[in-house]
Amino acid sequence: DSSSGTALELAPEQQMSFKWWQVDLPKMLQVRLHDAGWGWSGHLAVDRVVGDSVCQVFQETEGMFMNIRVDVRPYRSCVFIVFGAEDYAIASYSVRNNSDNSMWIRQAHTRAYFIPLLRHSTTPFAWYEPTKPKKLEIFLDPASKRSTIVDFIPEQSSSQASAARASAQNGSLNAPAFEHSGTLMAPLRGRSQRLRYKVTSSGPTKVFILYNDAVGTGAARLALPAGP
Repeated sequence: DSSSGTALELAPEQQMSFKWWQVDLPKMLQVRLHDAGWGWSGHLAVDRVVGDSVCQVFQETEGMFMNIRVDVRPYRSCVFIVFGAEDYAIASYSVRNNSDNSMWIRQAHTRAYFIPLLRHSTTPFAWYEPTKPKKLEIFLDPASKRSTIVDFIPEQSSSQASAARASAQNGSLNAPAFEHSGTLMAPLRGRSQRLRYKVTSSGPTKVFILYNDAVGTGAARLALPAGP
């Protein structure tokens, strides 16, 4: 942790042993890219992701970011933490803005910088603190200083998570538990703008899609001929 221990430098393709500064505290890891201007990442609770992979955003200044894949693998009495670049072509997460409004997004309840997202554009997305709830904070109008928070991946109880794993193992064709849709209201120029959203998958990528309330899912609408 950058606030309680000494930072260690790690070159590309280099491996280094690492010990926790205070073993009685939660194992929270922070990382900073070596190039000038990059800040410390959000906290990664290593104990909570052992045996898993997460994608974490590293940020320089508002609007500048890099998504890094972090593999946390146990081996005998050790835990290996491996960092690698996220392949944006098969990103873990993305946010697609199909609405007519530009906006700014970040993981809610964190100190991450907001990422600008122009209308009708898509950005790869990652979590500033991967073990915190996976919620989006959305600004349509920075002048209002009011944002909207919505679930990207809804939190599951332990029983729901177990049922989802059992369903996947049994080859169930049910929609994945993370898929959902809804509406949100966001301040815009003194009024409330209503947007629809849905969370779905595109290959390995979980995609959060925003679109205008009046347009629906964006499917083409055909004009039917008037009756006799």
